[in-house]
Amino acid sequence: MAIINSYPTITPKSGDLVLITDTSTEGNPTKTATISSINAIATAPTLITETFELDDNQIKTLGTLPVVLVPGESNRVIQVISAALFPAGTGAPPSNYVFTGAGVISWQPSGAGSGGAEIPISVMDDIGGAAVAGAEAASLRGGQLREGADLRFGTADGVNPTLNGTPVGTCKIYLTYKILSL
Repeated sequence: MAIINSYPTITPKSGDLVLITDTSTEGNPTKTATISSINAIATAPTLITETFELDDNQIKTLGTLPVVLVPGESNRVIQVISAALFPAGTGAPPSNYVFTGAGVISWQPSGAGSGGAEIPISVMDDIGGAAVAGAEAASLRGGQLREGADLRFGTADGVNPTLNGTPVGTCKIYLTYKILSL
């Protein structure tokens, strides 16, 4: 291999290749990457992963008072990548919160409407389940991103969950999202 200063200097183009060391593979093999692929990593919006804990009072009023998870900012939109919900807290998880509509993470104040993520929850109960058939992961919904809007968690139908017994507990929402500047 020649001495590094013997190579000519150029202005790189997006398709030009750069030598890299792949540290994710045993033996750290040498590979190539395009300038555009390296640039894409540097300029990609950062993924943010957060955990939000809702207390008993917040859970009881999700229909009429959705919880703001991420405050909106002008000239920005929040894109939901994934979401999951699970009972939490000390001791037994919450029991018997019954939902008539799905739990929804969205830009709408009531949780209704398009866009966001829907958590197919029907009962959050004391067996540690947080949805229909034990699934607690959200499915992303199509729709328009809303510039400047808060990202909220509420119910799809705007109705508070009903209570069987006297549940007192918390739940956690695990949320991954991007904030895109306009």
